[in-house]
Amino acid sequence: MQLNVNMMKFDRWHKRICKQIVLN
Repeated sequence: MQLNVNMMKFDRWHKRICKQIVLN
């Protein structure tokens, strides 16, 4: 369960980074 939560957080963080790269 904890691992799944960490994956969700990582996925959210990764999408945010991708958005910043695209905007820049």
